[in-house]
Amino acid sequence: MKNLTLGLLTTAALLSTTAIASAASIVALTSDGALVSLDTESRMAVKTVKISGTSGALLGIDVRPANGLLYGVDVSGTIYVIDTDTGAAKMVSKLDKSFPAAGKATVDFNPAADRLRLMSSDGTNFRVNVDTGAVIVDGSTAYAKDGPMMGKKAMVVAGAYTNSVSPKPEKTALYTVNATSDMLYLQSPPNDGIQQPVGKLGADIGPDVL
Repeated sequence: MKNLTLGLLTTAALLSTTAIASAASIVALTSDGALVSLDTESRMAVKTVKISGTSGALLGIDVRPANGLLYGVDVSGTIYVIDTDTGAAKMVSKLDKSFPAAGKATVDFNPAADRLRLMSSDGTNFRVNVDTGAVIVDGSTAYAKDGPMMGKKAMVVAGAYTNSVSPKPEKTALYTVNATSDMLYLQSPPNDGIQQPVGKLGADIGPDVL
């Protein structure tokens, strides 16, 4: 997510939206398919537009650091570029593998690799080329074998890469929120889906929050 901080990640979880941030505003995807622009200083909504042109409900949105455009993925696996001024969605590609429509989805660009991380709360972990729709199926999300949640099922309900800027950064890290433990995790390695504990969120993040 654009210039995302840990605070924004946890705030997004608590606000029940999928959020992206720029230097001056936050754009959130609401549950009824609208984009809401929020002023970061006043914390007030300054604009709301209904998204149009998709074939189904959006699973999530994120800004692609490589070109600064807002992308979204819908329940059919179709990938769009979305005009933040009008809400108009234009198809770019479609996933070449099925992604579960049920559950909570995490949609976030890896700024270093220029690939979209698409994860489901059921453990699905995709790496996506949004230009072609080509999917690499990575390791299912799971708690570290030597961690405090060993043996329990991980349920990732939110996630974001650090250093989401252009030009591409040398380093980035993927942080996630897990509903089964109400904790913040570092997904490392990201392609393996391993959840390494960072700390408690201080809030109850159940599977129905996002």
